[in-house]
Amino acid sequence: MDELRRASITYYNTSTSKEKKLARKVFKAMDTDGDGRVGVAEFSNFLSKHGLKRFNQLNFFTQLDKDNNGYLDFDEVLLFYYIVRTRPGCDMCGTLIMGMYYSCVKCFSKAADSCDLCPSCHSLGTFKHRHAEFLDNYALLRKQRPSTSTSEAFGLGMDLGGLLTDIQNGCNQM
Repeated sequence: MDELRRASITYYNTSTSKEKKLARKVFKAMDTDGDGRVGVAEFSNFLSKHGLKRFNQLNFFTQLDKDNNGYLDFDEVLLFYYIVRTRPGCDMCGTLIMGMYYSCVKCFSKAADSCDLCPSCHSLGTFKHRHAEFLDNYALLRKQRPSTSTSEAFGLGMDLGGLLTDIQNGCNQM
């Protein structure tokens, strides 16, 4: 969670003023009693009101509450805001995906129609989707990047395709 905390602060600090206002607005909407902090009941009520049931777990609140004081301050709510904005839920089991995940390559650019799977559901291979090609989020991002060769994608400065052919030929000769 520490890596996500740092990312959420960077996300906020480099966001547009409109995005920063939205983050502050979310905090104010949660802090219904106006005391500058969000308690468990306020957090739970906010999640229920906005249809964010997958986050409505005491364990999740506890993970957000870095200083363990039973309340969320702005930076802790900012982490929640960042997670909601950047982390998908698994389209098969509904689990919030905090780390690596798999996305349908064909649906990826269509945000409203994308399909994301947690590693467990992807590895089971029992999911039903109209397309078959799924890549993990890192590989998918790399695939979206223009590149003229495999070696450029890896930043190797050598012909990786030729190297792989040489390796395969060597294995075939054994």
